Amino acid sequence: MPAVAGVEEVKLDRPMTLLAGENGSGKSTILEAVAEAIGFAEQGASSTAWASCRRCPATCSTARWLRCSQAASRATATTSVPGASNRFGRDGLYLLDEPEAALSVPGELALLAIIARAVSVGAQFVVATHSPILLACRDARIYELDGTGVTAPDYDDLHAVSLTRGFLAAPERYLRALDSDALEEGSW
Repeated sequence: MPAVAGVEEVKLDRPMTLLAGENGSGKSTILEAVAEAIGFAEQGASSTAWASCRRCPATCSTARWLRCSQAASRATATTSVPGASNRFGRDGLYLLDEPEAALSVPGELALLAIIARAVSVGAQFVVATHSPILLACRDARIYELDGTGVTAPDYDDLHAVSLTRGFLAAPERYLRALDSDALEEGSW
C-alpha cells in the first residue's frame, strides 16, 4: 500500500487524529499498527487483554516499523461504538475503525457529540473513517491516505468532503453517471 509505505510519522499530538481514505488505502492497517505499538489488541480490547488475542500477520509486519515516541498511559481501545456514551471516559485513548459503518446520519452526529464531550474531559481518539461528519471534528489532525501516499489536508480539501458536497449540490449529475462506467472507474 503506497500510503502505508510512505508513512514517516503519524503525530498523535492532538485530542483527535483522523485517518481518511478509500477502502484498501491503509487506514485500518495504520490504526492496527498503532494499537499494537502501544500494546492494544487490534481486535478491540483493553491493553490487559492483549496477550490472549491472535495477531494478524499483516498488522504484525506493519507494526515492526512503527515506533512510539511517548509511552501510552491510557488504557482503553475499541473498534465499535455500542454504548459509546458510557464507554468513553476521561483520560482514555480510543482507537476506532470506521465507527460510522452502522450509523445513520443522526447517529453520526450523535457520535460526534459524544466524542467531543469525551475530548473535553481529556480523552484522545484515533479514528479511521469515511464520514465527512466525523472528519469535521474541530481541531483534529487529519491524514488522508491514497494511492500516492499520505497527506495532511484541510477538511475542505478531503476527497470524501468534496465528493459529498458535489453530490448534494447536483445529485442528477451523479445519477446520470450510473449509466456510464464512471462508477467502476472511480472517476468522480
